[in-house]
Amino acid sequence: MAKYKRYQGEFISVDGVLWRAEIWQEADAAFDAVGALEFDADEPLVIEWANRAKEEVICGATATLKIISPGDRTYVDLYSVDVNRVRLDVYRNGLLYWSGAMDTEFYEEPYERLNGYVVSLTFTDFGVWDRLKYDLTGLQTIGDVIDNAITRAGFLCGGVDASLISTKLDASTPLTLDSIKVNSSNFYDEDGEASTLAEVIAGVLQPLALRIVQRAGAVRVYDLNALYNDAPREPIEWDGDSQTMSVDSVYNNAK
Repeated sequence: MAKYKRYQGEFISVDGVLWRAEIWQEADAAFDAVGALEFDADEPLVIEWANRAKEEVICGATATLKIISPGDRTYVDLYSVDVNRVRLDVYRNGLLYWSGAMDTEFYEEPYERLNGYVVSLTFTDFGVWDRLKYDLTGLQTIGDVIDNAITRAGFLCGGVDASLISTKLDASTPLTLDSIKVNSSNFYDEDGEASTLAEVIAGVLQPLALRIVQRAGAVRVYDLNALYNDAPREPIEWDGDSQTMSVDSVYNNAK
């Protein structure tokens, strides 16, 4: 079933950036009209990447959209027990910045007043991988596995950027996501039960010390060495009367 645009709205952040949020919903046909979103004045949109340990592979994000409900239960029909029926696309100055599926586990409808109250809609990009089972067979490249997982997660993606991978197959040949194949049978148990997509992605990327994140309209697969050595850098601008710099945890004798 195809998705059609259901709601759309824009707001300008304090630094003058134009943000546009579009909500797409599965339906048999296009909706008669695209509804307008009215945003909460304080925190209309928060995209959060949680802190992850160095060895964690999947660096997913959640987006919380706070909108004004014009009436009782205006947005309750967006929620469904089925995964990937509703998608949020976020554009920054006209360019795709982030996309994710609605998290059906979180919804609250306040009843302080009849209308004009704030409703929070929560979306996730990689979070749905915990609820989807692997479905490929035979030998698959790591790139194929990632492409399949992105497609089934249902969010928009401007491609997979693997430019920040420092590992080389030999002295001169850089590793690509199509350089290594995995056997799909490794992701099914003796009863034929498939692993989740989250388990599979972690299983193929962690041995290569790779991580995956969605940011600025693309899914990026990288390792920390390349991020440290090759990624563009910006100077830190200290602000305030007191500044603190700490040292992160380090790992020795990793296996």
